[in-house]
Amino acid sequence: MVPKLHAKGSSFRGIGLYVLYDKWRAETDERVEWFETRNLATEDGHLAWRLMAATAMDADRLKQRAGVSNAGRKSKDAVLHLTLSWHPEEAEGLDRHEMVRAAEGAIKALRAEDRQVLIVAHNDEEQPHVHVVINRVCPREGRMLSSSKEKLHLSRWAQRYEEERGTIYCEERVLNNAARDRGEYTRGGKDVPRHLYEQRAANDRGPRKGRADTDRDQPNSGDPSSRGRDEDRRVGKEARAARRRQSEAWLKLAADDRVRRAGLREHVKRDTAAKRQAVIDQFRGRWRELHQRQRDELAVFREDEASVLGRVNNRLRSLDLKGVIRGERRGRTLGAAFNTQVSAGARRLQLEADHARQRRRLEREQNGEVRRAIRRVREEAAKALTQLRGRFQAERAELVLRASMEQAKVRAAWRQRKRARAVAVEDRRRRDGATLSVSQDQASASQAALHKRLRRRIAKRQQRRPDRGRGR
Repeated sequence: MVPKLHAKGSSFRGIGLYVLYDKWRAETDERVEWFETRNLATEDGHLAWRLMAATAMDADRLKQRAGVSNAGRKSKDAVLHLTLSWHPEEAEGLDRHEMVRAAEGAIKALRAEDRQVLIVAHNDEEQPHVHVVINRVCPREGRMLSSSKEKLHLSRWAQRYEEERGTIYCEERVLNNAARDRGEYTRGGKDVPRHLYEQRAANDRGPRKGRADTDRDQPNSGDPSSRGRDEDRRVGKEARAARRRQSEAWLKLAADDRVRRAGLREHVKRDTAAKRQAVIDQFRGRWRELHQRQRDELAVFREDEASVLGRVNNRLRSLDLKGVIRGERRGRTLGAAFNTQVSAGARRLQLEADHARQRRRLEREQNGEVRRAIRRVREEAAKALTQLRGRFQAERAELVLRASMEQAKVRAAWRQRKRARAVAVEDRRRRDGATLSVSQDQASASQAALHKRLRRRIAKRQQRRPDRGRGR
């Protein structure tokens, strides 16, 4: 049994024409063997899809009439199309009753018993198959059918269906469901369209120079104060550039460390998943062998139960002599042994319990291998993290050293500027003092010359005065 869920759609007319007529021809229906309906007031398939479309379009009114809130799941894809296919070997003993029973089981697995359904059987393929068209809208309440885990529900139902019929045709599905029961994420492969499958099968026969940020370090040709201001601006610009470089370097160091740590975590995550999957793949063969061996033992048990000698063999195999000898839970062991001797059901339960213990033992072994593989990955990750920390510390120490050197260079430049300013101030003072002394000497010489001229004038006047007095 292979259940196939097709993509959901919104056209009941399109799906009705597809399942009720021949492929690519809407005039003949030679491939249609029979059809049935569920939860519909008609047995006519051509009228059935029209009623289903009307129900889907009337969903809001149905909710209002049933008192259901209109805030639930909303979707235009009300068409659910399902195909059930049997193995060609089952075609001979398969009748309409069995196909309808399987279709109803699949509908129940999808929790769609109260939905409108059209079941159509085709005869155009080697394998027997039926198409099941389900209206996801409830005809009473207008609710939309949930699609949660629908493939998983169908997979488990198909496995139970094959087990009930006595022959397992899809062993991979049994292994996948067993893996899911163990909590492992398992997903079937995606279907490849026929045209892609056929195509793949056929194919397999000198650095750019930017503008330099140069500074005009040449001193101004003007007075000393202008040259000093230019030098101060240059040193200040270098100090700001150094602080900016240090800040960018610190930010880059932190960002690089975060990126490396994130990369390590992602690598550990991927490596852990890969190691886990590798162990699971490694044990898949053992699970398959165990499943085959247990199925063979169960088949032999059933065959032996049909004969007297076989039942004796089953009794001997089910007798736990080791438990009796060891004395472990003697009363319970003896009671269980007695039950297995007189009851075929007890013997079967004993065999199933042994099989369950074997599966648990193999599961423990697999989980142990997974833990060991993950532990090795984590140990390697711890070593890599230690290396990352050492690298970060080394780069941080180098950055601290480079920043200290740049700061020392800036401090030295400012000390040099301080000394240069002191020298300039002293020179200015000396020049101002020399100019002042020259001015004073000149003023003294001028005053002495003036005094000398004045004395000469006075002496000349005194010489003329006596002569004037004697003449009178």
